[in-house]
Amino acid sequence: MSFPRVIIIGETFRSNGGGGITMMNLFKDWPSDNLAVVTELTMESSSTFHCRKYYQIGYQEKKIIFPLSWFKKKILSGEVMAGNSGKDQPLSGKESSGPRSFLKLLYYKTIRVLGINHLTYKMQLSEKLLHWVKDFSPDIVYHQPFNFSDMQLAYQLKCAINIPMVIHVMDDIVSFANKPNLIYYYWQKRIHRLFRMLIDSASVCLSISDYMSVAYYKRYDKNFIAFRNPVELDEWMPHMKKQWEFSAPIRIVYTGRLAVPNINSLLLFCRVISNVRKKGHDIVLDIYSLDENHSFCRRLKTLDGINIMKPVPYSQIPELISGYDIALLPIDFNSRGIRFARFSISTKTSEYLISGVPVILLAPVKIALTDYAHRNGCMYIISNSDIKNIENRLIDFINNQPLREAIARKGIKVARIDSDACKVRREFKSQIKSAIH
Repeated sequence: MSFPRVIIIGETFRSNGGGGITMMNLFKDWPSDNLAVVTELTMESSSTFHCRKYYQIGYQEKKIIFPLSWFKKKILSGEVMAGNSGKDQPLSGKESSGPRSFLKLLYYKTIRVLGINHLTYKMQLSEKLLHWVKDFSPDIVYHQPFNFSDMQLAYQLKCAINIPMVIHVMDDIVSFANKPNLIYYYWQKRIHRLFRMLIDSASVCLSISDYMSVAYYKRYDKNFIAFRNPVELDEWMPHMKKQWEFSAPIRIVYTGRLAVPNINSLLLFCRVISNVRKKGHDIVLDIYSLDENHSFCRRLKTLDGINIMKPVPYSQIPELISGYDIALLPIDFNSRGIRFARFSISTKTSEYLISGVPVILLAPVKIALTDYAHRNGCMYIISNSDIKNIENRLIDFINNQPLREAIARKGIKVARIDSDACKVRREFKSQIKSAIH
């Protein structure tokens, strides 16, 4: 068996999410006939990735109770093409607008605060999906635990077809999936219990970082092997930065989400840029994101030197990043951001490092990314969120060309060692196959 037949539950091959990007890079060499995806995200699935078999999770698997069914569009269950969500007409035959739109927003907020959002639907393995999976005849189930409903479906499918399962944990989902609500502790117990059941039933457990693997072994008494987003060295080599002298203006780049766990530290750094410019430094920060965060953009109006750029296709990222002087990795310092990022390594970490662009890591201590940067000496770490401290550290970095070059060269070396896609994919394939034997 060269390449096992893999059924993927929940996440999909997409370029607008860390889990999806990681999957595209890990499964890049897999034959298309040996991959199938069951997801609610078929609309976001990449039409350029070679997987061609997708099943849209719809109303036959996620049964919505009344009155939420009055608001929800009917999602057809079944096989679809990538980029096609299978949306049908709303059950009511009308689109939400006006008073109905307000009622819909009020309804969602109410059920979240009451803690009954997971009681508004019943997730079950439909006969249609079960037949579709059996027709595909998978050797293994691959699942990235993230939301409660996908975790339920993955466990149900694993039990129904009785084949090995590999779980790949991207984030410490049990720490932040449950939002504050009136029955918070009830749902916390249920999420922990379901996550534990997935771990116990998995033949192989993968993590996103060594930091997570160590913590999860202590927490769950089970080995987790770290696999995160690798990079194609051949695609980055032609663009890799080879000189680190500045010309005006000094250009800093951020690519990624405008959300937790990045948004607060990113805004803080934007204020730093504006203040440093007032001191006479010609420096700008360009932000590339698929997110439309209007609140964030409004807060930038009083700041100088911040540019919101149009996102570029993922294939253009190597050329884009390598054209900058510094790359920014921000992680929020508040408790919510730390919970979200404690064990995670950002998807763009390996991309930033292999670009040859020196990386500034603005992040708290005692999280996976800061631990990784400290152990490898591959980033310029700022772990104090005081704005004056950040300004001074940034100016010091700008004025220290030998340090920038040393950090950039170390970043390239580290990425070549631990993020070479060819090497990582061989090891990943080996772990997938080991689950079967």
